[in-house]
Amino acid sequence: MASGSELVIQLTNTKATKSPGTYTIYIYTDGAMTTLLAQSPELAEDGAGVATWASGLILESNRSYYWKWTGVFTSGSNTSTSESDLMPLYVQRDGAMNAIAPRSGGYLNLNNAAYPRLAVKNVYTQGDASISYDFELFYDAALTAPITNAYGAAQNGEDTYTYVDVSIPATSADAGTPGLLNNTSYFWRARAVVNGVAQEWSQVYSFTVRDFCELGSGGSYAAWVVDWTHDYNCDQLLRTDPNQALGAPNAAGFVDQDNPGYGFISMDIGGTMIFEMGSTIWNGGGYDVRVYQYWSQEPIEVFAAQSEAGPWYSLGWSYCGYSFPGEEYGFGHCDFDLGAAGLQFAKYIKVLDKESPTCYQTAGAEIDAVVALYKVDSSRTCTTPTARTGMSTAMSVW
Repeated sequence: MASGSELVIQLTNTKATKSPGTYTIYIYTDGAMTTLLAQSPELAEDGAGVATWASGLILESNRSYYWKWTGVFTSGSNTSTSESDLMPLYVQRDGAMNAIAPRSGGYLNLNNAAYPRLAVKNVYTQGDASISYDFELFYDAALTAPITNAYGAAQNGEDTYTYVDVSIPATSADAGTPGLLNNTSYFWRARAVVNGVAQEWSQVYSFTVRDFCELGSGGSYAAWVVDWTHDYNCDQLLRTDPNQALGAPNAAGFVDQDNPGYGFISMDIGGTMIFEMGSTIWNGGGYDVRVYQYWSQEPIEVFAAQSEAGPWYSLGWSYCGYSFPGEEYGFGHCDFDLGAAGLQFAKYIKVLDKESPTCYQTAGAEIDAVVALYKVDSSRTCTTPTARTGMSTAMSVW
């Protein structure tokens, strides 16, 4: 079930010669049924043989619960009882199935037009369910003109998203070229398959193929937060809005309960943030990327890519930030070079918190802003073909 929604369970008596039933539903926190979370009152069937329980429960995201029902069935003077098996109930992660790459309304690097990388945020990551994903790509928003598909991509356990590199066939629509067309929009969707049961399709996502050297007029700062993930959920954090890391540096304020500051995000322990830059970064002279870190010094590692889902190339790590002379905390930044990873340009930046051993008010790096020190201009060329990475699942073409 989706996270953040009330748990509602509906039972339907489907026997052809059915006796009316009265049911009780039990919700457990564990498969051993040692902890009963909730129990329904006795539920009678309506005229259509349906019994419904609106539990009032809002279950925690990204975890499993277990449930069963017992029923008492009456036909004349005869009464019988029945009990279901114990069944798992998986609660999705927050933001599950969101488009990670390309973000909906975003861009695909023209270099990757023959094998676009599609990625969605993993639906559930606790490891007690078998999960795979199906992807479908179309020429049109109505999904009447299919291009290709990829079914059965096993969930990626190393990242918080699962991706596939889909192969584009040569068709009359693209004049025999095995790839998508520049300055053209395409549409896709995905669904999860949990323990062999296909879930509903996601909404329809779109992207436009572009030469990334044409994307140099959107400003130098990070414009989108593609994803923010963290190993822990530190409930002491005071600043948790990832969008505060967008735009120009503007962090200020003393960080405590009464005055928590503003204009930045605390990444949490092991936190990772993926940014889409307003303009494509160019490997210029010296450093090319600057990360502003507020509130003391924190070790971070920075990566760059041409897709929101990688492949990611490390630009190195640094203790980021500094203090004003004579003061404990202050403003600061650290700089990174695309050339350290052999990259000539990049559109996406990933920041990884390297060391936050305990949970506290500002756990993780405090990211204020990310800026391109060099960005592309009209004289640049970003269409040099890049090496193809391995497929993550077998492909099929309609």
